[in-house]
Amino acid sequence: MARPAMAQIQGEGQRNGRTTDDIPDGFISWDEHYLAWGVWSKRQRVAHSAEEVERMGGLSYRQVAELLGHNPVTWELRDPHRYALFLLSPEDGPPDLTATVQDKTPPLRSHVRDGASEKEICKMGDDAPDGFFFFDAAKGPHCSKCETKMELWLSWWIDTGKQYN
Repeated sequence: MARPAMAQIQGEGQRNGRTTDDIPDGFISWDEHYLAWGVWSKRQRVAHSAEEVERMGGLSYRQVAELLGHNPVTWELRDPHRYALFLLSPEDGPPDLTATVQDKTPPLRSHVRDGASEKEICKMGDDAPDGFFFFDAAKGPHCSKCETKMELWLSWWIDTGKQYN
């Protein structure tokens, strides 16, 4: 059986592309898939071939980005009609391969961090912090995902406070 022209890549998020933090299912080139799979297989020490991983649904978008060290360059939507209005956020978009080495240094992003673990809240799975949180002193644009999470928390706290007043 001939393999498909592109390798599957799993989307991100529970709503599969319907919110700004989600990315729908798609495809990447086999070259990019092999590069990501090579790093993945060394870390996982699993005996699945690149083709078997692809047949099982493929790696996820952000997993591929983490394995490659940059977002996938060849990513395409699996269902372009269903997600015709979907656009990747700038931080999830492909890198500029024509940029010089100096330009590839990402700008520092200012994050909101959990006070106990000092993790960035945009990378935490929790709905709300267990304790206090603080803002980075990084000089740069604010992380849009941290801001979205903060807005959700503040809205929840305000709505909860209205219920008890």
